[in-house]
Amino acid sequence: SWISIFSDCYPVIDNHPAFTPNITERISDIQTLFHTKDLNTARKLLAKYDVKYLFVDKSMKSGLTWTGEDDGLLFLTRNNETFKKVFKYPSIQIWEINLDE
Repeated sequence: SWISIFSDCYPVIDNHPAFTPNITERISDIQTLFHTKDLNTARKLLAKYDVKYLFVDKSMKSGLTWTGEDDGLLFLTRNNETFKKVFKYPSIQIWEINLDE
């Protein structure tokens, strides 16, 4: 995946499901993560998979994942203690995740 090519990080779900352990559980967790507005739930799932960065592109914000700025995890990125925008381009945003208390 692009994530692993350009960083030392790995996506929670790889493009090749055969390389993703516990794929069913991961898909369920990602659906919960993307749609929750509960910061504690989001933080637990981010910690579970040791997520360091959140990649958001235009298609995700335009109906693929969310339909508005106030939907689920997109709403939670307003919490600057947990989410820090480290890259913004017209069609891409990357948020660094801080789970330290």
